[in-house]
Amino acid sequence: MKKKVGIAIGIIFVILTILALIKANFFQGFLWEYQTYLSKDIEHQAKLFESVISGICGGAVTFIALYITIKHENKKEEIRWQKERKKAKEERLLSVRPFLNIECIKLSIIRGNRHEESTDSIKVGDGKYHRYAQVRISNHGYGKCNKICLGGNKCSIEQLDVDEEKNLTIYFLGFMSENITSNFDITFSYQDIFGNKYTQVFSCVLKGEKQEIEIDIGEPLLKEGED
Repeated sequence: MKKKVGIAIGIIFVILTILALIKANFFQGFLWEYQTYLSKDIEHQAKLFESVISGICGGAVTFIALYITIKHENKKEEIRWQKERKKAKEERLLSVRPFLNIECIKLSIIRGNRHEESTDSIKVGDGKYHRYAQVRISNHGYGKCNKICLGGNKCSIEQLDVDEEKNLTIYFLGFMSENITSNFDITFSYQDIFGNKYTQVFSCVLKGEKQEIEIDIGEPLLKEGED
């Protein structure tokens, strides 16, 4: 209550002061004197105009600088947000990414009769010789491996849980000679639990004169990821 009374008294005081100044022709006299002051000397007018222009230019420069600063900061924030989003996506994918490993258990001798292409076969040439390998395929990744394909065709082993392993027989078709060393790739494609598609390439060297195959394991590469 006291606060409202104080505010009312203050308002009344301001109003009375303004009325007193108007009655005394204070404002009219001030404007008249200021106009007279400017009309007497063109230099004063020029200085006033210069001050106004300087104020406008200074304000414009300040506004432009402020606008550029805000735009730059927004761009930095957007880049930071995109990096954080990309990092979170990579961590999320890595937490469920499968990782296949194959290990040769047994390699057959080279055979001269032509073998028809089967589900688990790799064409390495146009020759009449073929070999097959019994391999152990396992999933050493962080998530289940689904819809496994071998060389673009559906694999007889369609899925592998984490740390699960199975035996697979792969036929290598089209050798030109019995003793020639062959270099070729075994390509697997598969999906994680979210449906993201991966390809994984195993670079192989099959030595014709020896009963062995060298396998270099490649990293899974994301083909189609999340948006």
